[in-house]
Amino acid sequence: MAEAADGQQAVALTAEHRPDIALIDIQMPGVDGIEATRQIVADERLDSVRVVILTNLGSTSTSSARCGQAQAAFAARAFNLTAN
Repeated sequence: MAEAADGQQAVALTAEHRPDIALIDIQMPGVDGIEATRQIVADERLDSVRVVILTNLGSTSTSSARCGQAQAAFAARAFNLTAN
């Protein structure tokens, strides 16, 4: 398992580790999750990697369409990251 600080690092770590699944956030610094996913999908060496894009953005239709263009699965979900 690896964690990336930004989209470009996500692409590099995916190429290095070749995971079965890459979970990518749409909102990442620098290269966003959509572009990172496009780069991962375009790399023939990473054909076996499945990408799931997560977001907490409000517009699921726009996000879903952008993810479809990047050939990725899409999951919209409300997150609560505060500790109870």
